Amino acid sequence: MDDERICPPAVGGQVTLFPAPYRLLELHAVAIRSRFQDDLIRLKPLIGQVQAEHRLGRAWRVNVMNMLALALAARDAAGQDVVDAAILDALPHRPVGVTRVLNKAGWLAPDLD
Repeated sequence: MDDERICPPAVGGQVTLFPAPYRLLELHAVAIRSRFQDDLIRLKPLIGQVQAEHRLGRAWRVNVMNMLALALAARDAAGQDVVDAAILDALPHRPVGVTRVLNKAGWLAPDLD
């Protein structure tokens, strides 16, 4: 079930004047995860790579899938094609694996600061 009140996608052609502060929670991830099934399926091999490289368990994998769903929701809400690194700071627990997976996929915006 997708709760469309959480990070609704931006309207095409809409320009954001001020970036909205994000407060993303794990319960939000559960509510929207189905929205990103196609993206998450494409990321699964990369998630598996990072998991194997660092010998991480199943709990890590579930957590990263949830955090990736939140990052992708924030990306869509901002009307972007890639995830802004600032969004990662709003994720609960900010797992390093999310950054690694997004980098491997080419879905993390370059840090311009």
